[in-house]
Amino acid sequence: MEITSFYMEISEKNLANNINYLKEKYKKSVLPVIKANAYGHGIELIATALYKNGYKEFSVARLNEALKLLKNEELKKCKILVFETIDESYFSYIKNYDSIIVTANSFRELKNLVDNGISSKQIQLKIDFGFGRNGIELLDILKLKSYIVNKNLEFSGIYSHLYATDFIEGKELIDRFSEIVLFLGKEKFQMIHIQNSVGILFYGAQDFMTHMRSGIFIYGLQEEGFFHEGLKQVFQLKGKVAGVRDIEDSKYLAYTSKDDLSNDD
Repeated sequence: MEITSFYMEISEKNLANNINYLKEKYKKSVLPVIKANAYGHGIELIATALYKNGYKEFSVARLNEALKLLKNEELKKCKILVFETIDESYFSYIKNYDSIIVTANSFRELKNLVDNGISSKQIQLKIDFGFGRNGIELLDILKLKSYIVNKNLEFSGIYSHLYATDFIEGKELIDRFSEIVLFLGKEKFQMIHIQNSVGILFYGAQDFMTHMRSGIFIYGLQEEGFFHEGLKQVFQLKGKVAGVRDIEDSKYLAYTSKDDLSNDD
């Protein structure tokens, strides 16, 4: 029984192409972002396809996304970084589930995680450069350094975000991030990343980073003015054409007057 005449077709081949293209072009590992239901492509479908193609590190926004994936026995072998703060009620669960990598979004959160028995090797530090988002504040970096040294901590990783910066500011933030990583001890972190998809296009590979964190690019989605010719769109909307109408003599197009529509083309 046909329920709808339209459907979305996902190309595993194009998904693999996009990650391999970025990996080969920049000579860095790719950390795929599959938050928000893999940007509408289906988080379980995309994660399974990535796993089949040899990718076993993902990132998501919230714990419930990670838990959904870990119901799949194969995906339990993966490492899933969760961006958002995780409630203490889940700490005992996480301690016994090393597939989940948690984020310390403040110095206080880091201490709380460690005090509650979460291994630092299951933690990534997020650094805040003043975007009004979460992350360890710059004024806490000295305290953070002392804490790491005193407890001899080693981490799953460290990261930040470029957000919507212009080119010059973005380059300055990358340089500041590099200085912080070196100050804290680069050898303390298994994974180092800051660039989003557009940041990858703007700045290429950075020597001190281990990974490029890409969301929209792995799906072949490209914003106006930012184009990679090697990327292929992962989804196609397919369906049957219900009908064709000649609207030349019509005053309206659906609910809109044709006079109100731009006709620059």
